[in-house]
Amino acid sequence: MDQTRTLYRLGIEQYGRGELDAALRSFQQHIAANPTDHNGYICIGVILEAKDRLEEALDFYCKAVALRPDPKYHHLIGSAYQKLRHLGKTKQEAEHYASAIRLQPDFADAWHSLAGLHLYQGDYDESIRTAKCAIDLKIDEPRYYHTLALAHFFRGDDRAARDQMTKSNELAIARWDQQLDGQPQRPQRRWFADPHRKSEIFSEQTGAQYGQPTPNVLGDSPWTLPSLIYQQQQVYQITLHNVCVEGLHGIVYDDEHVYCSQHVMIQGLWRFFTEAPRRHPRESITVPKLASIHQPDATNYYHWTVECLTRLLLLQDQLNSDDSLTVLVPSANAPPFVDESLKLLRLEPSRRLPNQADRRRRYFAQQLCYIDWRQPLSAAPTNELAAAWYPPREGLRRLRRKLAEPHPAAEARTLVIYTSRSDSKQPRHIENEMMLVEALQHQIGDRLVVFVGDNMPMTEQIDLFRRAHLVIGPHGAALTNTLFCAPGTRVVEFPVVPPVLNHFAHLAMALDLDYWLVPQISTHYQGHYTIDTQNLHWILKVVEHLMSRPTQSP
Repeated sequence: MDQTRTLYRLGIEQYGRGELDAALRSFQQHIAANPTDHNGYICIGVILEAKDRLEEALDFYCKAVALRPDPKYHHLIGSAYQKLRHLGKTKQEAEHYASAIRLQPDFADAWHSLAGLHLYQGDYDESIRTAKCAIDLKIDEPRYYHTLALAHFFRGDDRAARDQMTKSNELAIARWDQQLDGQPQRPQRRWFADPHRKSEIFSEQTGAQYGQPTPNVLGDSPWTLPSLIYQQQQVYQITLHNVCVEGLHGIVYDDEHVYCSQHVMIQGLWRFFTEAPRRHPRESITVPKLASIHQPDATNYYHWTVECLTRLLLLQDQLNSDDSLTVLVPSANAPPFVDESLKLLRLEPSRRLPNQADRRRRYFAQQLCYIDWRQPLSAAPTNELAAAWYPPREGLRRLRRKLAEPHPAAEARTLVIYTSRSDSKQPRHIENEMMLVEALQHQIGDRLVVFVGDNMPMTEQIDLFRRAHLVIGPHGAALTNTLFCAPGTRVVEFPVVPPVLNHFAHLAMALDLDYWLVPQISTHYQGHYTIDTQNLHWILKVVEHLMSRPTQSP
């Protein structure tokens, strides 16, 4: 027994040093000598999961829970199954959360994980119920309130979502202030502070209205269509001095203020500040002059292309006038489109600072510049919560002008582009997609392009969508490329319902595209679309209607 415990302790030490293979061998030897020690199986599972051998890890987790039906083990197994949702493992995930709750009814994290699963499945009422169960057990956990907020948001109740986001953020703020450099909470700190040095741009356009009352559709919609009336919001160029830039999301603060935009609030302050223990004091990397273009999901194609690049473009005058200004960009292992787009906007590598901020590092900028825009003018009168992710119309138009204009003449814009989400790991892919593709090919012929954006250089994507007559596809990142389409290009989206995420509708309104929905084919945000004979009829009918209309030159 002493030998096996020595092997167990050795495995723990090796794991702590990051020697995963050596630790794995030690734990394997340990359970070979002591096959009833559930801890050894858990340790092997943790290492296998860290090595992305998830299904093997699950085998060891299940052996551990068979030896000892511990609620924490069931929760661990459920969390592992969460990573296999794309393989249809949600039933197993739910069973283990339920087992954890049955063994320990006051297990708040298990209730919260179950709420997250219901959120993923689009069962928003049940997500709200189970999230409230978690909150009743642990009233000071910001994650729980944020999950509850998302359930209200996706159900279409923005007011309740705002209330819960506010509560989540208040708790996260208090926790972060307590953690900040190991100091007690600072009652004088102002969150969501208004920057004191800012200058408005596009001021002559502030409040200018654009859009249409509802999306274009054929036939009746089985659900209430959203309003697509928007207004140009206030856009600011901001200059701050002696501020910290924290984390991969570019949170900006000094001793008295934290400058956070609304999109940070929506995506949850807790994830930026409280996911892992902090080291105190943290290393500060001093940069004399810094510009930030960050958005919380800076490596997501939509958020990067539409939001971050708009910020970068609107900083161009300042970058051109000050050669010493360096731009904080996503880290070197960001997706290829980040580097490609920076080259297109002629931001030289020497002027980029890859963001290396983490739980140990932050930046201290003696001068910081960035661009921001403010609600509620971004989506009036509807004031939809997701409008925090909709950049100003004039910024989007300048970005299209920079990257895609001049467009080909109308007679050269002949392509019909279907944007596929054929990667099975992604939500909102098309079941029975070949039925749709074959029907479109029969209807359109060789003008049809089935677009899958993986591994296609951004320059080729831009050129492809510049030549589009019509773009059609499910709600997803590929529709971001409508940014490069000429005014008047037809865009047909398979929507997410409830219609709370109108990113591509707003993009179309801002860029004078001809936007249509097929309300007869829809899904919830994490769901999948199914093509059958009935809804295929509606897709083809919309395409036929739009193909018969003449195209105008931009």
